[in-house]
Amino acid sequence: ALECGAQIWSAGEHNPSEHYLAPTLVVYPNTQAKTLEQIRLTREEAFAPIVCIHKLPGNISSEKLNDILQKFDANIHTSIFTYQNKRARQFYESVPSRTVLWNEIPSWRADEMPYGGVALEWGDSHLQNSGLLGDEGPYQTMMELTVERLFVLP
Repeated sequence: ALECGAQIWSAGEHNPSEHYLAPTLVVYPNTQAKTLEQIRLTREEAFAPIVCIHKLPGNISSEKLNDILQKFDANIHTSIFTYQNKRARQFYESVPSRTVLWNEIPSWRADEMPYGGVALEWGDSHLQNSGLLGDEGPYQTMMELTVERLFVLP
């Protein structure tokens, strides 16, 4: 991240021996499609309290925005901060993410919705690595606590 010009703020000390990563904010001041390919933190999901912010120019073309969004791998939650309705909708339609939040932080969650990566549902095989153990939510909890049985009568 630092090699790509990111600024990093951390709230505490990382402790690799305890598999602890302190809450971290990573800000990329000038994101380009080429840069995203180089950033592992952008390409892969991080199961840690990390927020990545990519600043894009306000006058970026739709084609360039789509080019950048296609560099992202599957995401569980993604936020876009913009005043442009059209830009937010285009982002929602293009980014491979289960939840897209408009002008909202990515910790927001609807409990009635499944929470997890998009996997193959997005229709692209390279997204199948999204999510650690699948989805979680009310339906998934009910199925986890249910034993399916069959009783056949003559």
